[in-house]
Amino acid sequence: LPFPVQFRRRLELLGPTFIKLGQILSLRADLLPESITSELRNLLDRLPVAPFDVITAIVERELGRPAGAMYAWIDPVPLGSASIAQIHRARTLDGDDVVIKVVKPGIREVLYRDARLLRGLGAILQWVIPHYTPRRIIREFVDYTLREVDLRREADSAATFAANFADVPDVVFPRVHRELTARSVVTMTFLDGLRPDSLEAQRLPLAVRERLVDLGAMAIIRMLYQDGVFHADLHPGNLLVLPGGKVGFIDLGMVGRLDPE
Repeated sequence: LPFPVQFRRRLELLGPTFIKLGQILSLRADLLPESITSELRNLLDRLPVAPFDVITAIVERELGRPAGAMYAWIDPVPLGSASIAQIHRARTLDGDDVVIKVVKPGIREVLYRDARLLRGLGAILQWVIPHYTPRRIIREFVDYTLREVDLRREADSAATFAANFADVPDVVFPRVHRELTARSVVTMTFLDGLRPDSLEAQRLPLAVRERLVDLGAMAIIRMLYQDGVFHADLHPGNLLVLPGGKVGFIDLGMVGRLDPE
């Protein structure tokens, strides 16, 4: 296989922590050639899928009820499969179209193992290249990644973002169904839109694309400089171009905060 494919496969085999690193590298066209970054973009939402019966068992265990008592329908084919969780479309008994995000089995244990290894590596690198502060960088990366496996944090973040942007109807965040949310499961409204790197999005009229860019930039600047709460995992798999020229932010598991100081 070509080297970029081998590199991507090795990151997949190493597990979720290294897949996260690959996702970050996929965005660094300033550091890596296009042949590698384009291959690493497959790590954003096209990873190996956990069996549907296993996912259903996790949902029922976490929420304490049979799936049929909570959802009228769950699509057995996932919408996407990422490093930590996978997402399935579903419909609630009330008729709401939703997505169910479920932490994959065994992921939490692997992340804790990798965290110990990376912290040890950070301590060693601190002696070798202290000017790059590797211990601090690795600690921050590990802390952010470990927070992602508690989906209740994502539910809280979605509510925070929605409140912060209540006065900007063209910036959309999914609404969380709290009664169908637990540590390893979160149920949110389904946002039907285009990925910004899709051909359909790139074929939109220039004026529409320019407005979307301005809207997205405004949202990010506002998160950073006004609210102090920002989406810390922005990549094409976590953004949507919605009907009516709106921008959607999804996958709110990684959120950063800036205090006034």
